[in-house]
This record gives sequence, C-alpha cells and structure tokens, in this order.
Amino acid sequence: MSIRMAVRGEFRIDPPLKWPAIKDSAYLANGDGAAMTDIILRVDAEESDTEDGIHTVITSSRVVPWTSAPYDPRNLLSNIKDLQAECTGHVIQGQMVLYDVEMPGYITRVILDEAGPREERARLVWPDGSEAEPLD
Repeated sequence: MSIRMAVRGEFRIDPPLKWPAIKDSAYLANGDGAAMTDIILRVDAEESDTEDGIHTVITSSRVVPWTSAPYDPRNLLSNIKDLQAECTGHVIQGQMVLYDVEMPGYITRVILDEAGPREERARLVWPDGSEAEPLD
C-alpha cells in the first residue's frame, strides 16, 4: 500500500544551526544526505566580502518537507524526534500538516512544541457539535 500525502508547514530552529551541526546531519539535502528522510534542513548562506575574499556563513533555521510533491511521510514523527535529539541546545517548534491525496477529509499533523513531538488527527465536527464518521 502506498501512502501519498501533500505535506505543508515547517519547524523553526532557534538559535539557527551552524555549519558544524549541519554538515553531517542526516537531514541535509545533498548527494549523500536526506536520502531516506521525510524532512530536510533549509540551508541559508550569507556571503560577505572580506579582505581575503568572499566569506560564506551557512546556517539553518527551518526544517521543511523534503519535496512539494505528494509523498509517503510515514517516518515524519520519528524524523522530528531524531532531529530534536540531534539538535541539543536548540529549540525546535512548529508543525507539518498532512493531507491524504486519495482520501479527502483525512488530515493529520505532526507538531512539536513545549509539550513535545506528537501526531494529531483532525476531527470533522458538524455545526450541531456531533462528530462526522471517520473516512477510514
């Protein structure tokens, strides 16, 4: 069974990661990294002109879905937990919302805040307060 979900949202990293923490991360999208993850570090490069040439500072303050196309994000929650463990000394907060492309109405999210990482499934509630039946 293939799960295809559209994933939107991001997680913020504060303070931003510096190059030593980024370069060996499994979540760095390059030829070797992020091949088996549901998220990637969004890398920012700031260049400044110095007496010795161009100086580039690479940081990452955001985690985003690895693609904008629908994909199978079944490891998203474990990836966020692993990234949180990898980034000791940094606060990671935010959410990614997952929309099933083949089952309209199935919406879930992975959230990370002061209560910790978790997955939550949306509920449909009618105007009278009764819940709609799940679409499973």
